[in-house]
Amino acid sequence: MKKDDFTEEELKALYSGFLDRNCEPAPEAVSEAYTAISKAQEDYLCALEEYQFREVFMYGYELGMKSAEGKG
Repeated sequence: MKKDDFTEEELKALYSGFLDRNCEPAPEAVSEAYTAISKAQEDYLCALEEYQFREVFMYGYELGMKSAEGKG
């Protein structure tokens, strides 16, 4: 079977039929894994955002201190 064995319309009809099936929901383990990976990603993004804030803040603070001392 090759990619060109079906027209776009046929593939859309097959896909629609697939979506209309009464599929069983994913096992609880899948839901738990999704929740865990979502939390891990959120934790990572929050930590990265905090790190970037601290770096930029300290850079600005150091520049301000140098400028106040007349070294900037």
